[in-house]
Amino acid sequence: MTPEQEEAVAKFVKEKPKNPQSTCPTLVPELQLSTMKLHTLLRGKGIRKWRARKRLPLDTEVAAKRLAWEIKRKPWTAEDFEGVIWSDECTVGKCKTASTG
Repeated sequence: MTPEQEEAVAKFVKEKPKNPQSTCPTLVPELQLSTMKLHTLLRGKGIRKWRARKRLPLDTEVAAKRLAWEIKRKPWTAEDFEGVIWSDECTVGKCKTASTG
């Protein structure tokens, strides 16, 4: 499979399934690939089974605050940013399976 074909498959998988319950075996007939080949290809592209939650749209007030923060720190160097504590606002949950207990 050429890199262009791999990119096309990855794009298809990202755009096609509107159902979060879609699985590789349900996509295999349309893509004419083996399940193992599809798993390998997607893992190589960084596409995993855990989907990100959709985030709420950024409102105008928060966007303005973020822009002001960024403009104030535009001249900062990498060393200046080393003192900043970053937080991630998303949550990640993993459900229990037979293999994880």
